[in-house]
Amino acid sequence: MSRELEICIACDSLTASLRNAHEAAVGGANRLECCASMHHGGLTPDPEIIEAIRNAVPPDIAVLAMVRPREGNFEWNPAEADIIRQTISDMASAGANGIVSGALQGNELDTALTGELISRTRDAGMAFTFHRALDATADRMQALTTLIALGCHRVLSAGTPWGSAMGATDGINELERMAAHHHGRMDLVVGGGISVASVRLLLPTLKHYSNISFHAYSSVIVDGYTDAGLVAVLRDALNA
Repeated sequence: MSRELEICIACDSLTASLRNAHEAAVGGANRLECCASMHHGGLTPDPEIIEAIRNAVPPDIAVLAMVRPREGNFEWNPAEADIIRQTISDMASAGANGIVSGALQGNELDTALTGELISRTRDAGMAFTFHRALDATADRMQALTTLIALGCHRVLSAGTPWGSAMGATDGINELERMAAHHHGRMDLVVGGGISVASVRLLLPTLKHYSNISFHAYSSVIVDGYTDAGLVAVLRDALNA
């Protein structure tokens, strides 16, 4: 079973963004998650950068835009929610294939706002990924059930608490529970310390489930930039 590879790329300047996108594409990435300010966990990039990346990489590579207006938690006030709504429209105009976002109320899904964001994204012809805010919820299974009902296309998770030092290999049991729970009704994107070594630990448990892909960032970075060779090695390990 072929597994898709999503590469998170740093998008803080046009030159660096295009270099990172090119390297990820040459290495065989299926999707690019485009984020600014990775030192803050990934924030919204400039729509002009998204447009440039979309024009630069092959059309079969999906370009996803992070929509997160500030660092910290995932509970948005009305002004921030308006920024997110407008940014979704801006990213659609820039040619993005998908939005990566999410909203919580405390440690529970903000169902009303998340549902609206998913609908806006879908109406604009894009896919919606609920990001690792999922790992900040008290009950992932309940959140997954709600996200499926709302029409969410993908969720990103390590199966471990958001903000902890643990990665996907630590959350393997929870990831398996999630994979069994969604029954192919949405895509589970496994992120959090994804590398060749962690893929080899995760695949024996997860390989029997459909609709699972993998998301990597730091393991494919050399001297601050995405490296095509490391992306290719990870892609090959994923599909060995």
